[in-house]
Amino acid sequence: MVAQQPAQAKIAGLEGLRGLMALWVIAGHLAATFGWQLGLIGRSTLAVDVFILLSGFVITRLLDVKDEPFGVYILRRGFRVFPLYLIALFLSALLLGVQQEAWAQVSALSPANVSRLRLVEEAGVNLPLHLLTHIPLAQGLVPEAISPRAAFTILGQAWSISLEWQFYLVAPALLACATSSKRWWLAASIVLALLAISPLFGKAFLGAKILHFVIGGASYFLVTRGPSLTALGLILAAATGVIALEGKFQVVALGVWFVALTATVGRLPVIGVAIERVLSSSLLRLLGETSYSVYLIHMIPLYSSIVVFNRLGFTGASLSAGVVLTTVVGSYGLSAATYYGIERRGIALGARIAGRLQMLRYASACKSDPHLGEIGVQK
Repeated sequence: MVAQQPAQAKIAGLEGLRGLMALWVIAGHLAATFGWQLGLIGRSTLAVDVFILLSGFVITRLLDVKDEPFGVYILRRGFRVFPLYLIALFLSALLLGVQQEAWAQVSALSPANVSRLRLVEEAGVNLPLHLLTHIPLAQGLVPEAISPRAAFTILGQAWSISLEWQFYLVAPALLACATSSKRWWLAASIVLALLAISPLFGKAFLGAKILHFVIGGASYFLVTRGPSLTALGLILAAATGVIALEGKFQVVALGVWFVALTATVGRLPVIGVAIERVLSSSLLRLLGETSYSVYLIHMIPLYSSIVVFNRLGFTGASLSAGVVLTTVVGSYGLSAATYYGIERRGIALGARIAGRLQMLRYASACKSDPHLGEIGVQK
């Protein structure tokens, strides 16, 4: 079982899983750029689905273990997500011209590049409008009828960050209802309502992936509370819905998640120990720590290197080799700088502000009830 550790403590095997999934995303985007047929590696959205399952687990754990008001919780989440995201967003907006040149140069190699080119052109035409929705991470809330694929302009991979932010906002209420014997029906109604209206939006809308979050959250209770027919039934029902709605390849994402999770918590026989050792290795844990940075910025060295190598006259295999090397090295080099220079500082700042808010809240409570102060002194 996963011990009831402090909410901020990271589970080594799951941190390594993050690092592995970030590598999958990079490989998938490179394959899409050059039209390589790499089977499952080219289906990098499955890696994003694993990230979403993992997020459902981690946020449920955070809310279950760490008792804090909604304002403090969402402030911490905001300082975790927004500092690096906003920098990557504005940098990507400044580089729209570079993106356009890159995708135009390799448009003949893959339909993905044609789609990317159209998105960049759309972003350039309506940049203020797109920034208006992207800055607050609301791009996933734009109906398809108003602006098709609005979530993928400027910083395309941030569609899933918008999705995550939507989940952060509703997760406390959803969990509170789901774990209440009297209000569980309300949680079920919210999930069904999100599913019902999701066709009006794109895949960056919470309803499109709510079942993945449900599976991740139910997985947490399954491994921490022991076998439960309720948790197992919920997982099976949600997994069936995911496969029915999104296709058979979802079995891969679900399989990766449950194999990694059961190996991490020591419940996968024979091969489980080996998998847990790999996922908990220093290298994968390091890659996991920087996975958010890698995910947000890896497209910048990818399309920038296409432009540079094209201008230098590289073509064919030399172009692809140069772009692959630059993308991998550049992504991880930049991510180390952004992780230590931006991410960790944002997290630390959020923790300090949250701590002060908690102290002010406690002081205010002590003024209204002096006995609280006496209890605090005794402790």
